[in-house]
Amino acid sequence: MLIDWFTVAAQIVNFLVLVWLLKRFLYKPILEAIDARERRVAAQLQEANTRMLEATQKGEVLAQKNEAFDHQRQELLQEAVDQAKAERKRLLEESRAEIQTLRLTLEQALRDEQGSAQQVVRARIQHEVIAISQQILTDLASQSLEEQMVAVFVERLKQLGETERKPLVTAFQSPSEQPPLTLYSAFELAADQRAMLQETLTQVLGSTPPLHFSTRPELLNGIELSAEGYKLSWNVSDYLRDLETRILETASEPAEKTA
Repeated sequence: MLIDWFTVAAQIVNFLVLVWLLKRFLYKPILEAIDARERRVAAQLQEANTRMLEATQKGEVLAQKNEAFDHQRQELLQEAVDQAKAERKRLLEESRAEIQTLRLTLEQALRDEQGSAQQVVRARIQHEVIAISQQILTDLASQSLEEQMVAVFVERLKQLGETERKPLVTAFQSPSEQPPLTLYSAFELAADQRAMLQETLTQVLGSTPPLHFSTRPELLNGIELSAEGYKLSWNVSDYLRDLETRILETASEPAEKTA
């Protein structure tokens, strides 16, 4: 095989020309573009670092300001708390002084009022005690205690008005499954006393009722007639409660009213 050196030489020249052209018009602009881009990237990084540094500095300044503000806020808050405590203490002391003054004034006024009303109240209480005692003695004067209790209760039954008698009749006329009329007494009633009460109720009701007798010592020398939804009683406790009510009413009245 023969080598055409002229062709070889021409190819080499062409290759060298191609290399020069590529370097001149292709690689060099690419390298320059790469260099320019690297320079831009470096500049941007430098700018970013600068901004980051500035931001860091600003953040430190802001943190210092926040710390100073927090410190100042804590001082102001503590000062406000101290002032509130001092004001509360002052108000409490003033309130205690006012309450003490008012208490002393009220105590003195009460002593003065009690001093002026004491005799009047005592006289009223004595009068009420005597009046109620006379009432009891009048009711029980003619016979023995037990007999008079029955007699007084019988008389009270006979004197029942229409308004008082109607509930008793209604209770008596209740259905048969309801409990009968029950008469409680503080003592055991004798046969004649039971008969008297039975007869009186027959007169009041117009017919003979089924009457059940039972003792209840807490009635304190008294008698109580009870049925479904009805109760009629007379005993010494009623007088005593009346006495208590009158005494309380007398003690609560102003001095000038009771005088």
